[in-house]
Amino acid sequence: MTEPENIQAAWSLALSLPAEGALRAIHFNGSSDTIWAAVNADGQFGVLIGMRPDESIASLIRVVGDSAVALRAEHFPFTDKQRDVRAVLITCSQPELRDAFAAFCTLLVNRCQENEPKDKAFIYCLAEFKRLVSERDAGGSTAVLTGLVGELLSLSELVKVSAIAPSFWAFPELARHDFRNGDAALEIKTSLRSRQSKASITVSSIDQLEPPETGCLFLTWYLLESDPKGSLSIDRLAACIVERLDDDAAGAFRAKITRLSLDSESRARTFTLLERRDYRVENTFPSLRPSRLKTEALDAGVSRVTYEIDLSVAEVFRCAPDAPLSALASGTAAS
Repeated sequence: MTEPENIQAAWSLALSLPAEGALRAIHFNGSSDTIWAAVNADGQFGVLIGMRPDESIASLIRVVGDSAVALRAEHFPFTDKQRDVRAVLITCSQPELRDAFAAFCTLLVNRCQENEPKDKAFIYCLAEFKRLVSERDAGGSTAVLTGLVGELLSLSELVKVSAIAPSFWAFPELARHDFRNGDAALEIKTSLRSRQSKASITVSSIDQLEPPETGCLFLTWYLLESDPKGSLSIDRLAACIVERLDDDAAGAFRAKITRLSLDSESRARTFTLLERRDYRVENTFPSLRPSRLKTEALDAGVSRVTYEIDLSVAEVFRCAPDAPLSALASGTAAS
């Protein structure tokens, strides 16, 4: 049996193993023979880290216990392949934090693989876990911020091919699509790594993925990571955009930015781009939209539809990153 690609997949596989003892554990790609993804008797996910004789288990347990309420660390000695293993088992008691915990475990495994002292690695990874949890708890405000970063990222590319690109940007109006020029439209979806474990988007209205009647619609998805050393922020992207505008266009763009109502800390918060995918939204693109409903409208009394799309099923609709840029610049339904 091949090892799962990541710890999330390893947890799922461990759950399918016979529950013969207090712990079900399995190695996964990227880990060593002293690191396991684990599921305890209560069904809580965890990571099992083998310790060398010279490493203090008690100090690591104390570090975890003092730093994160949702995490628990315990001494877990066992026998593996006829050898005694001293290990620390770290589990997460809150299922809703699974993605943040997976990021914590992955980072911890990477640092252990690099032979970093485990006490130092634990302290760093716990700080990252708390940051990810705080981002998750920030909820809507974080989603709004990352959404704006995604839109500005696309705008910063559009101004390279069209000097009037800011006029394509619908913000702050609540238009159907984020960008529109003539027969071409572009919808931007931006996700934060700490808030999801797969490539997916949430669509917030029944017509959001409905192309213009005689035109074309593109979808760009960005996956961002909050990163103090990242190169993307609202302030930095806005500055890059202004550099390519004449005085009048720059003034109009700045007026839009001032309507963001974000404090200076939020505007300066930095991100790193982890992944980008571009799609042409054609008739069979997975979605709910009026043209695919029998009555071309929601039933009486239904006022709002929100749904999620797993982008893994939309691979056939992928296109080159320059396709939506060219279409918007020309304002035509590109082939």
